[in-house]
Parts: sequence; structure tokens; C-alpha cells
Amino acid sequence: MQAPKQRQTGGGGLTPERKRSILWGAGGAVAIALVVVLIVVFTGGKSSKGGNVANIRSAMSAARCTVSTSPAAKDVTHITSFDEKLRYTTYPPVSGRHYYAPAIWGNYTQAVDPRQAVHNEQHGGVVIWVGPDVSPAERTKISDFYDESPNAMLVTPIEDTSKGTIYPKHAKPDSSVYLTAWTAAFKNGNIVSETNVIANCPQFNEKAFTAFRDEFRGKGEERFPVSILTPGS
Repeated sequence: MQAPKQRQTGGGGLTPERKRSILWGAGGAVAIALVVVLIVVFTGGKSSKGGNVANIRSAMSAARCTVSTSPAAKDVTHITSFDEKLRYTTYPPVSGRHYYAPAIWGNYTQAVDPRQAVHNEQHGGVVIWVGPDVSPAERTKISDFYDESPNAMLVTPIEDTSKGTIYPKHAKPDSSVYLTAWTAAFKNGNIVSETNVIANCPQFNEKAFTAFRDEFRGKGEERFPVSILTPGS
């Protein structure tokens, strides 16, 4: 399947592709809102964990990936215009204020707006951010990994700076590959903790990437069933 593309435009303008992305994202959110309500109703009395970093440390260490965690942002309100600038506490961004419509799920060859990607993470998605100096061979490996299990997965190039976002001081992405997830633990229907999880890897490693995906996918603060977060939706 050809990777969906997202074009960047100057002056804050939106291309037809970007407009379709926004509309599809908003439409998808409305369509599955009822599903989310039903999930809350039927699982509100149960406990749900948000994943455990300890379960992936061995695989990450073997792949020379570093893993960091931090408390998720408290303010998770929506913006409705790409003209608004947002400040994030992590690089890449994981939690916090974000655009009201998530990006269409897929494997992108042009950078997704980070303010949309954060919304995908809120829904339980794992985002793979690809540094600008990652080789074509490594990029192919990442695409193959994505194709094996694409639901609730977003692959996008990452930029050192991005219009509309402010990041804390960080190393340039260069050839790094990041995996991020916004996780939440619930008890009796209430959130008891939320965490930013970021893995920084020097290259693709199937065992490490699989461990991260399987541990944190579907564990978002506003989670949807992974089965309905399909490519193109």
C-alpha cells in the first residue's frame, strides 16, 4: 500500500491533502465516539494498566536504545487552528494540548504536524519518528515493520524544529529513530496515572520495536480499540 503523504505549505496554508486529512480525522472521531462511550460503560468498573517500562528494558538495552518517562501534561485541551503555537515538555511531543483532529493513521513520507500526532498518541497510538539522516535501507526496514501490524501506528519524519511548536532543549534528531506513547492507568473507570514514554534508538531493531509496540499500543489516555484504528482512518 502506498504510504499516505502530507504536504507542507508556506504561510500557514493548507493543501487539499491536508484539508482532507483534517476532515477525515474529524469524521473518524465522530464516527467512533459512540464506541468509546460503550467501552467506558462496560469497562468502567475494571482496572487497566498503562504498560510497564520494566518489561521492555532488556530489549531496549540490547538495541542500544534509551528509554525515558515523565508525567504526562495536565492540559490536554484542543486547538482548532494551525495558527496556534503549542509548547511541549518533551521532544518528540507525547502529551499536552493538540489539534482537535488526529492525523490519518499511516506511514508518512512527509512530516505529520506534531500537534496532530499527539492526538493519535492520546487515542492509544504508537508513533515512530524517523530522523532526517536515517538511511533508505533503515527506512525500508521501518516500513516493513509497520506493514506487519499497522493498526494504531503512525510513522512520520521528525524535524528538529516545527512551525507551531516549541520544544525543550534537545539533541538534533539526525539518524535517531524515536518511539513514543502516551499511556494511562485506570482504576474503577478513573485515571490514576499518565505517562510520557519515549525510546530513542540509533537504528531500527525488530525485537526492541516489537517490545515497545506490544507493551504500549492501545494504552492511551483516551484510548480506542486498536482494531478500529486502521490505516487510512
